[in-house]
Amino acid sequence: MSAALYNTLPTLADADEKFLQREAIFSQLAPLFAQYNNLFGLCLVHAHCELKDDEIMISTGDVSEPTQGVTGHPERWLASGVPYEFSSTPTAIPPPDLVAAFHAVVGTYADILGLFYAGNLTPGQIMLEHTEGRKNITEIVDNAGGNIQTAWMPGTKNPLMMACVIVCDSLTTRSGGYHKNTKSHLKQYVTLQISPLVLHFLI
Repeated sequence: MSAALYNTLPTLADADEKFLQREAIFSQLAPLFAQYNNLFGLCLVHAHCELKDDEIMISTGDVSEPTQGVTGHPERWLASGVPYEFSSTPTAIPPPDLVAAFHAVVGTYADILGLFYAGNLTPGQIMLEHTEGRKNITEIVDNAGGNIQTAWMPGTKNPLMMACVIVCDSLTTRSGGYHKNTKSHLKQYVTLQISPLVLHFLI
C-alpha cells in the first residue's frame, strides 16, 4: 500500500462509529475464520498518523511505527486483501478464498473492516496499546476499561477480543507531530456464545 492510500484510512473514532450490525457480522465470520484454524481475525481499519513517501507502518516487538526503506511481512489487510500494516517477523497470508468470502460478508463495511494475522496472539492476555507521537506501543496489563473494540477473532475456549480505548478526551492528530491525548487499544479475550460456536472478540 502506498503512503498516500494509507493516509486515507479512517480515524479510530470514525471507523468505530460507522461499524453497526456487529453481532450479525460476528456470527458469519466466526465459522469462516474457524475454517482457517483461527490464524486470522477481524480488525477495525484505522490509522493513527500520516505516512511519508516510502514509509510503511511496521511492528518490531512491542512497537509499531512508520519506517522508510524496509520490506515487512503483511499483518493487516483491507477487505480487498491489500496489506496496510506490516511486521518485521514472518506472518501468514490469507488465502484468496478467505479474502473473497470475507469481503462478501462485510459488504458495505469493507472500508472499515479488515483482516489481521492472529497467529502470534496468546489466549488470555490483555494488551494495552497507546500512541506516542508516531509510535504505537503495546504492553501486557492486568486490566483496563473505557475501551473501543478494534479486533475480534473466533475460538473454542478463551475468545480473544482486541479493543481500543481513548483514555483522554482530546483527539490525536493524524500527523503525529502534535499529540494531546493518548489513544489506547485494549486487547483482551472474552467469550460470546453463538451456538454451536464460541466467538472470540476484543472489548
